[in-house]
This record gives sequence, C-alpha cells and structure tokens, in this order.
Amino acid sequence: MLRPLMGVFLNFLLREEDLMADQPSISSGQGSDKHRSGKKHGVPSLSSVGMPPSTAKPEAELKSTERMAIKLRRNHSQLDVGSREAFNLWTFDDLIRLMDANTPSNDLVDAVKFFEKRRLEELKKHPDRPLRELPLVFPIFQRDREEAIIAARLQKIDGDRWHSPELGHFLSDMLLERLRTMHPIKNVRFMVMEAEEYDRLSTLGDSDSRAVALGMRPAEKTATERFYSIIEYAVARGASDIHLEPRRDGQYRVRFRVDGVLEQHRFLVDRDIARELVNVFKIKAPPVRVEEKRLPQDGAITFNDDTMREDEIGEERARKLRKLNLRISTVPTALGEKISARLLEETSTTRFSLQALDLPPKTLRQLINQLEAPQGLIIVTGPTGSGKTTTLYSCLQHLNTPDVNISTVEDPVEVQFEDFNQVAVKDQIGLSFSGVLKSLMRQDPDIILVGETRDAETAIVALQAANTGHLVLTTLHTNDSIGAIPRLEGFGLTKAMILETAKLITAQRLVRKLNPGVVESFDARHELNELFGREVVTFPVTMYRPKRGLERNSDGYSGRLAVIEMFVVTNEIRALAFKPDTSQKDLADAAIAQGMQPLAVTGLSMALRGDTSLDELKRCVLAPDDFKRWEELILKVLVDAKVTEEGKKQAAANS
Repeated sequence: MLRPLMGVFLNFLLREEDLMADQPSISSGQGSDKHRSGKKHGVPSLSSVGMPPSTAKPEAELKSTERMAIKLRRNHSQLDVGSREAFNLWTFDDLIRLMDANTPSNDLVDAVKFFEKRRLEELKKHPDRPLRELPLVFPIFQRDREEAIIAARLQKIDGDRWHSPELGHFLSDMLLERLRTMHPIKNVRFMVMEAEEYDRLSTLGDSDSRAVALGMRPAEKTATERFYSIIEYAVARGASDIHLEPRRDGQYRVRFRVDGVLEQHRFLVDRDIARELVNVFKIKAPPVRVEEKRLPQDGAITFNDDTMREDEIGEERARKLRKLNLRISTVPTALGEKISARLLEETSTTRFSLQALDLPPKTLRQLINQLEAPQGLIIVTGPTGSGKTTTLYSCLQHLNTPDVNISTVEDPVEVQFEDFNQVAVKDQIGLSFSGVLKSLMRQDPDIILVGETRDAETAIVALQAANTGHLVLTTLHTNDSIGAIPRLEGFGLTKAMILETAKLITAQRLVRKLNPGVVESFDARHELNELFGREVVTFPVTMYRPKRGLERNSDGYSGRLAVIEMFVVTNEIRALAFKPDTSQKDLADAAIAQGMQPLAVTGLSMALRGDTSLDELKRCVLAPDDFKRWEELILKVLVDAKVTEEGKKQAAANS
C-alpha cells in the first residue's frame, strides 16, 4: 500500500541512539530530557536523528516533512515502545479496510492510491533498482484503544533522502487524526525494527503471531484466544468445517468450508502459536489425548455453561458459541498433526421441513407420495456433504405425528428431536448399526432411519424391516440413484430383492445459490459446447454467474440448493429386475422413460433459471461423460429454454 518515503520520515523522528538501544531488534525513543541533548523545546537536532551534521539547519528552514516530524514529536511526549506488552497488531492494509468500511469514500484511500502511484513512477524511473529496496510498509499497533504504535523498516534507498510534504501532512493531519476519531487513542508512539526482524514480522501477517514473535504475549494464552476467535469466525461465516493444516515451515494454514467450498483464512498461524493451538483443540475434545501424536483420534467439544467461563472469553462471545458442538478429528501427517472440526449447532428442529428443501413442485409431490406409503425402503444417495441428513430429517418431520413411533440409529446423532428415539452408534463398545437396528425391531417401530448402510448385515436387516411392515429410510454413498443397486449387490443382495422392497431411490448434490443482487447474464454457448466436446449448441443460451470483480467469488452466492434425481421404482422396473440379463443401463433407460431426470439435466434446468451457475454444476454435479451420456435430454432442455425466452421477449414486445 503506502510504499516509499517512510524511512526518511521516521529518520527525522527517531534519534540515532535509539537504533542502538538495549534490545537489538527493536529500537525505542525515550521521552525523558536526559536523552534530548541538542534539542530545543523537545525538538531533536538533525544530527541526532541520523542526518549528517553538515545538513543541520534552523527549524525555520526545515522542509515541510521535517516540520511534520517535529510537530508529531511535540504533540506526543512518549514516543518510545517501552516494555513489550500485549498489543493488538494491525497491518496498514487492515487499517485501510477498517476505515474504508466506515467511510467508503475518504481521503485516506485517495492518499494511499497517490503514494502507490508515486512508487510505480519511481520503479519506472529506476528499473535497475532492486524491488526489495523500495517498499517501506508500516504496520499499525494498537493497545486497549488507548495507544497506537507505527513501525517501519528503515533502510536507505541508494543513499538518497526522499522529501515529501504530502506524506508529512498525510501522517500527522489525516492518518493519526482519523485513527483517533475512530478509536480514542491517547498516545501515538513509534518503533523501528532492523530489516531482518521487520521482514519476518511482516510475513506473519496477523496480530497474535506478531505479538508472540515480539515477546509481547505468551504463546499459550494467545493460542487459547486464537482458538475462540477461529470458532467465532467460523460461526459468523456459516462454516460447516474448520481445517488446521501444518506446513513445512511449522506454520499452520486455517481453512473454512463455507457453502461446500473451502476458503483460506488470509493469515497463517505462526509455529509458536500453532503448536499450542493444536493442544488447545485436543485438550478441549475428550477423549482425545494431548500426548498422543502418532495415531488418529476423534473427540467432541461442547460449548455450554459448564465448559465456558464468561470472565475468560467474554459475555458476548459466550453467547455466540453457546449450544455449539464440534466433532474433532486429528490425523498425523508428514508435516505434523492436522485438525479437522465439524460444526454442529443445536438449532431448532422446526427448520427441517420438506418445504424448506426448496424442491421443484413435481419432485416434491413425488417425494411426498412415496413417504406416505406405509412400508418399504427409501434410499438417499450422494457423497459426504451433499445434504442427505437434512433431507432425511425433513422426511421424518413430515411423517412425525402422535400415532407413529419413529426410531433412528445414527453416527453420530447430529440433531436431537424430542419426538424421535435416537440411538448413537458406538463401535468402540460394540454398538454397531446392525446391532442397534436388530434391537429397534423389538421396540415396536413404525418408521426407522438407518443413518448409513455400511455393511452386508445392516443392509440385510434393513431390507427385512422394510419387508415386514416398516418404513425404512437409509443412505448410501453412490454417484447416482441407479448406482445404489450395484452397491447393495456388493453386500450380497440381488436386483430382485432390492427393487422388490425399495420404492424410491434418490441422488442429490448441493450447489451454491446465486445471489440475485450480484449476478450477470452471459451467452453460455461456448462453455456448453466445450462440455459436449464439439459444436452442438448453435443458438444463444442465457445463463448467469457472479459479477466480475467481486472481492471473493463466494460473494456472488448466498446459501445452497439441493439438486435431486428421483428414481421411483414402479412395477415395470421391478419386472425388469427379475430378468437375469437386465443391465444397469436398462434400468436407467426405463426410469428415464417413466420421467426420471438425471442429476445433470435437473442441474442444467436450475442454471438456466438463474438459481445456480454452470461453474457450480461443473464443481458439484457434472460427471465427465454426462453431456455425452444425456445429450438428447440436455438438448431438449436447452431448446425448451430458448423457446421460453423467445416467448417472454415476444410478450414484452407486444405489451
């Protein structure tokens, strides 16, 4: 941001003896009179601030930059760093963002742009000058909203002195005054670092890491604070998962999964804090053992009145985190322990409903019709994180009436429903899916949810339950709905056994929903033809995407939608299953003939309506051969969309 000129400015501000202070890496100007030899009324002589004696001149002859430095010195009696106490450290970029957020159009940003332009001009003038000799960035340090410290990397630029009245005015009259207006800061102080330490500090990037590196704050205390700030940030962003990942240099990267996409936090965690941060996660997640670093471990963290002390973390933070649960997993990687945390909020169960799934009317009707049949097997398929649990909970809520007994077996129980009898699997004590399912069969159930069919025994017991008058819902990990059949065949079941009992198999994905306020339309012919592998689409196809130039691509999306494929098992399908030579393709063709829309076709329809983008379909839905496999269906959807759009244009013209 604010690159050049800073070194000379602070050379006027800090005395030469300050650079030789007791602590070798940080120099501080002491405000007492005994250190002010050669000064009049507290004004330093130029020889004492690093200027050659021959350049000293009366104050009246000083250039504007020098007068600004002296003005600042007079206004603030304490310019020393003092002891290395706990500071919140901001970079200048952070300050720009903070001020920009408060006053979107302000002189501060204009000034920064001005000096950035000056830096680029200098680069053009001196193409041979090493780039590292030009940037002189200064972070802002603030403590308790009472004190700010400006730090600079002092170095000469080819021995030249840079003089800039604009910079002096900017620092004294604009930056500091604006900082005081936003935060009532009593003192402004300055510190200088040797180049090596300043460069190291700059790479850390975040306040806690800098504070620990400078010895201002203990790593243990900082790690605990960082733990809570990471969790709080994840909750604010609506993240479902947190990843702490070790790097080769000992630092840790922090990433958050938001709406299914990983976002990297802009700061790394310094190695001193990182070690303690991993320990904090492990200590708070029993039965994880801190000393065990060789084996993967699983644990859980619950935030409630028993586990949080408001006097330690603050009332506001405690309120935000209360009723939050974390599922913690640790694995030993080649570079160190990796931590993964799944966020599970104790939210109201009323949010689960079929209407909240935002399904197309036809799909919703099909789902309700199959749910209201008294018995049979319903299978929901999809990869991890595709919304299967939300769909199943919504189905159970639809069926939840006083005259039915709903029982579930889950790993883990993610949301607790008062009206359901929910049992959590505990493999470590032998409480397995199949074992719990057998027990539930003796509990007079009407409806049973099996969180996941993982093995042959569970699959067989689930089919038996569905064949004996119960409605059974379960999940499988397959790519599409038809793929559930070979998956169950792998457990020793036959097509006939599966399709005689199953009445509905769905496949689903979650895609991010476009934010209507920040989207733009475009002609997607080129992108679609790339997916076809040849020129198939010859007419304009309007689709939508996030506007260019957004700070984050994720800013163009808000929330997620389910893309669902519904394979309704009819009598015709069952008849095919009894034929020994029936293939998976035969079943898919029969299902499509009866109205099933593959995931790719359903997703494309949503993209054409502007619900999501083609990029999202590529990321979450489309398989490499989908456009070839479903070419006829996809072309029909595109032509129908073209006809609809032309009809709208004609109607608008007629009106």
